[in-house]
Amino acid sequence: MSSFPINIHAWAEADHYAVVLNFIENDLRFWEVETFVLNPQFPAELNETTENGALAMDFPLFHYGVAMVMTIIGNQASIVFRVLVFLFSCLSLVFFFNAVYLISKSYLKSLLCVLFVITSPVFIYYQNGMLISIPSLSISLIAFYYLIAYVKTRQFYCLVLCGILMTLASLMRMTYVMLMFSFLISISFFIFKNKAFRFKKEYLVFFISLLAIALYRYSHWLIAKEYGSIFLNHLLPAKGLSEFFEYFSDAWNRWKYDYFSATHYTFFLVSLVAAFFFRRKISQELKLVSSIVCLSIVASILFLIAMIRQFPQHDYYFLDTFFLPLVLLVVVGVSLLPNTREVWWKYIFLLVFFIQPAIHANDKQQERSRSVDASLPIQTVIELEDVSRLLDCMSISKEKRVLVMGAHGANLPLILCQRKGYSTIFNQEQDLRRSIDWNYDYLILPQGLFLDHIYREFPDIINRFERIGGNLKVGIFRKKLMPQQALYRFLGLDETSSHLFNRRVDFEGDEDTLFLKDVLKTNQVSYSGEYSYQLLKNKEFGLNFHIKGVDLVQDNLSLLLNFKVAPIINSGVKFVVLIKDESNDEILFSQSKDLKPFDNENNDWEDRNLLYSFPKSKCSSCRIEFFIWNPYQAQVNLDDLNIRVLRSQACN
Repeated sequence: MSSFPINIHAWAEADHYAVVLNFIENDLRFWEVETFVLNPQFPAELNETTENGALAMDFPLFHYGVAMVMTIIGNQASIVFRVLVFLFSCLSLVFFFNAVYLISKSYLKSLLCVLFVITSPVFIYYQNGMLISIPSLSISLIAFYYLIAYVKTRQFYCLVLCGILMTLASLMRMTYVMLMFSFLISISFFIFKNKAFRFKKEYLVFFISLLAIALYRYSHWLIAKEYGSIFLNHLLPAKGLSEFFEYFSDAWNRWKYDYFSATHYTFFLVSLVAAFFFRRKISQELKLVSSIVCLSIVASILFLIAMIRQFPQHDYYFLDTFFLPLVLLVVVGVSLLPNTREVWWKYIFLLVFFIQPAIHANDKQQERSRSVDASLPIQTVIELEDVSRLLDCMSISKEKRVLVMGAHGANLPLILCQRKGYSTIFNQEQDLRRSIDWNYDYLILPQGLFLDHIYREFPDIINRFERIGGNLKVGIFRKKLMPQQALYRFLGLDETSSHLFNRRVDFEGDEDTLFLKDVLKTNQVSYSGEYSYQLLKNKEFGLNFHIKGVDLVQDNLSLLLNFKVAPIINSGVKFVVLIKDESNDEILFSQSKDLKPFDNENNDWEDRNLLYSFPKSKCSSCRIEFFIWNPYQAQVNLDDLNIRVLRSQACN
């Protein structure tokens, strides 16, 4: 729960975390909504920048509450945000339990509905997150309780609380406007049928709610027009029917068992059957809930059509749309089933019945969190984890602006820098050339990511900046023309490190078979000498080596590979590095880099550099393993391979 944003949707989590940190930085002034990013992503004009990171976003009430708690306890770690999301969701489930009990008059059915929610993998995952989907959903569950309480008791304050809560949920997460309208339309018909109700007061609540949302959306539009935003604020429909079904199929195939388990889907069928066979026994509360379900599902379908291009990559969109209507469908179906005597063994049976969904949900959480592969967010955190300390070590003020290139996300790298500035969202040459003209003081480069993404697109960048500090993982630069600057000097690979291991393999003699394996040489083509290494099309795995006795407790280490490669086209070849614990052979870390082609008009051999940065670990005796993976049957020739394990200096 305490981890920095590194897993799925780390980009979005870091953006919300940045809003909280800037509230604290601005002495909790609620009207100053800012992040660390000075170049808004929306609208898409790359050259638009802001002075202080102000932006348009949904109503940041929960962010402000988190900032207040962090200020009170003196802790700004992300775990505070995550714990508050979790606790608030648990509180909402208490209200949801009571709402189901008001409808069904059964503790057993109420427990069943709560278990249904808390064994949903997507719900559990975002309970431990920093997105606003769960807080808005939680507010909606509390609002649902007060809606049912209003129908049961006819007490006006319950409707007022329901209206306030649904308004807040809709302001905090715009998609919940659909659910709010479903609530309002359903309760309006309910009131209309019961003329004894206080007509004017009820509809005054609805009017105030709608007015509040309209005024905030207008304010949002004005702010977005002036400052832009880092949050998506336009529709992304499919271009045609065939494309819609393609996106829908991708989303369903990827997320269907992250949304719910097979047991959950079975419950939906049971609920529909129960609603059909017992429809004549339906109470006025269940009629109201059924109306909400139907209206909100229709609205969710319309949203799905309007935003289908987002669904394959964003599972939390399901939480914002279909999740609660489907949960309420289960409430209807379960409540219509006849009540029986509630004895202890039925509760035991219910808990046992939900073991499979709970195991499925746990497996999904482990699947998301236990990956040792270094995704872009993980690489960003590993390479920038020391950057704030390095900047402080160089006496660079926190008021100075920085430009970060090649990192993942907008706010993620700037949070690690603890400074405001700019992040390159796109890494095409024209975008990079524009970004270097922005108003910043220092350029920050995560060096492994720089070699993978920036240098390939914009090699001339090394002649435009002077290195003034950093280490193996990150470089700190300032603008200065440096004609004909060598790449290794630009990256400081010789000045900022010492060699723990250094070996050159030219494939001309008898290679050390204890160190290097699967060496297939050819004399048909080479860069220097007579021979080169050749990876054949029918070989899935190729050249591999291992380096023993690596200490990741004390040392800040990186692996640098330099080699020559014959021209390739879309090879799909991956260079994979593993870190293993020598005591039990457990894989602690893995990272793969694609062997992507450069633009090569002359069909010459190319010089390649791959830099793998390793996280600190409790492993004092590790083994580095390297191998080539060839999943797409490419043929590749390598020559003059240089392998170096480097240790960073503390502060340079």
